[in-house]
Amino acid sequence: MYTMALLNNGDLVGWGANLYHNVNPDSATSPWLDETYVILSGVAKVSCGYSHTMVVMTDGTLRGWGSNSNGRVNPTSATNPWTDKTAVILSNVADVSCGYSHTMVLMKDGTVRAWGRNSEKQSNPLSAKNPWTDTSNIVVSNAKKIAAGMYQSYVIKNDDTLVDWGANFW
Repeated sequence: MYTMALLNNGDLVGWGANLYHNVNPDSATSPWLDETYVILSGVAKVSCGYSHTMVVMTDGTLRGWGSNSNGRVNPTSATNPWTDKTAVILSNVADVSCGYSHTMVLMKDGTVRAWGRNSEKQSNPLSAKNPWTDTSNIVVSNAKKIAAGMYQSYVIKNDDTLVDWGANFW
């Protein structure tokens, strides 16, 4: 378990279990307990999965670190854990939400993309491929809000309809 906090000035700090470099990608120390250490500056939004952290920077770029199992951070790399917090994964990103082991983003143009574990079709409801690693695949258009559950994905569209996919076993 870990916590990330986005400060008013755009600095990101965090603390807790750092087994996958999910709190501080610059350190193997776990637990990471220095809540004053600035992990990254210029952050606009942050979301945490089980063992990965994704951020949208003020310039609209997406970065991330932590466990890259199933390509949940950077699907173009087999490196695990992913620790390069400077690598730009996508540009023109408005929001990010992390599930247990998948990532979904809302692009500035209102499209939604998702990648990572797809065992319950939480990344791509139209594919049985697991993991899903295509960050260019548009899952939904005309979206205004996103939220990732453990094995689910949710989108509120511009017309206020809800679209969801993934696990349905509760």
